[in-house]
Parts: sequence; structure tokens; C-alpha cells
Amino acid sequence: MTLPETTAEERQAQRAYGDLLAHFDGCAPCRVESYCPAGERLRRAHRATRCALSGTAPLTRRRPMGTLTNGRTTIPYDNWNAPRLDWRKAGRTDLDPILKDCVILAAAPPAMGHPHYSILDGTRMIAISDDKDPAAPVLLMSRVEISKFFDGVIAGEFDEFRASTDELEAAAAAAAADATVRPSRQDP
Repeated sequence: MTLPETTAEERQAQRAYGDLLAHFDGCAPCRVESYCPAGERLRRAHRATRCALSGTAPLTRRRPMGTLTNGRTTIPYDNWNAPRLDWRKAGRTDLDPILKDCVILAAAPPAMGHPHYSILDGTRMIAISDDKDPAAPVLLMSRVEISKFFDGVIAGEFDEFRASTDELEAAAAAAAADATVRPSRQDP
């Protein structure tokens, strides 16, 4: 049995797929995070060659992505459990270089069919998560609940959970050391 000869388009599609796999094997942001410019470029090239082979039109609309901001800088970011939300983290944390070190909040869609009787349909919700893991669980709370929690924080009811000065300095030193070791997220 002889195998059919591959066409130039098929070889191009195979190369595009091989490039994509090779990139993913060596790219930590693609394995861990939800966005990498080089990986996105390779995905588009692979998708275009695959569509050319099948005779279908490539998708022109990209899935909208959420963002992450600290008030000074905004980057593309998605939590896989709550995609396309615009997340906010404390202004005391950095985004450049990307330091994943904070609790994040986002305005979530209004509640629909919530299992607790006090959360009525249409109640405005807040999503809470951790930015170190794009697959981290997401906790949804009503704005009333989060407001009461913030009031307790402001009143000092949770001061026992604050990091000590030594813990804050150790975390800053670890982040600085990690930033010098971590490869840049800039496009090659």
C-alpha cells in the first residue's frame, strides 16, 4: 500500500501545527496563563492553514478576552472559570513585569437561579479570585455581601490576618528575585 503524496498546502499546515506544538512545549505563559502574543500568532497561522485545506472560511472574530488592571496598567487576562471579565487588583501590586500576587475582583453578570433564597434573579454580583492561576476557583458574592465585608475590613475586624512587615518584605524580595529569573513576556 502506498501513501498518497502530500500537497504543499498540507505540508504548510503540518509545519504550522508543528511550530505551534514546539512553541507550547517551551513557552511557560502558554502553558500557565491565558495569553501569549507569540502563541496567539501561531494559533492564527495554524487555523488559517487548516481552513485553507478544508475549504472553509477562517473565523474572523476572536473570542473576546477579559482584562486585568491595577489602575495604572491593563493587560489581557482570563480566568477559565469566569471568562471575559474585567478584573481589578490592588494598586499596590505591579503588572509590569507581570507579578501574579494578589486577590482580584470583577463585576460579574447578574445572578440568575442562585440556590440561596436571599440572592434574587438580577442581583448584581462580584467575582473574587486569585491571579496566580487562570484556572483558580471563582467565588461569587452579591454587592451587598462584599460591601459588608469591606466595612469589616475598614473597621479593623480582620487585622489579625494582615501580613507582618517581615512577611511583606520577604514577599517583595521573592517577587524581585523571580522577576530577574523569569523570561520577558515580550514578543520574540
